[in-house]
Amino acid sequence: MDFSKNPARIFDEPDECKHLAEPSMPQFVVSVALMAWLLICYIPQWGRIISRKSAEGLSTYYILLGSLSGVCAVGNIMMLPSSAVEIGCCRTNTQFACISGLLGMLQVIFGIACFWVV
Repeated sequence: MDFSKNPARIFDEPDECKHLAEPSMPQFVVSVALMAWLLICYIPQWGRIISRKSAEGLSTYYILLGSLSGVCAVGNIMMLPSSAVEIGCCRTNTQFACISGLLGMLQVIFGIACFWVV
């Protein structure tokens, strides 16, 4: 589908939203569990930084490259036409279906946000 001629067409396609209208509960649970696991994995690092009151030992290159890759990952997701369709489907789908459809994007953004807190 070519959106370059008429970008507004993304939001006019109810057929594009049918696959997102009925979300899978097991898929939703696994996605939320992955986000919770990601949070649990970062808590020891945050605790160590807070208790030491220093981020000594973390490589400057690690922080630089991690931040840069995070920005690129979020930018990449937002540039995909499928992301625009999924966001546009939130106008017609239920709130739960909307959140379920956006969980892939939310996982990446959440992971980058956890990294940025470091």
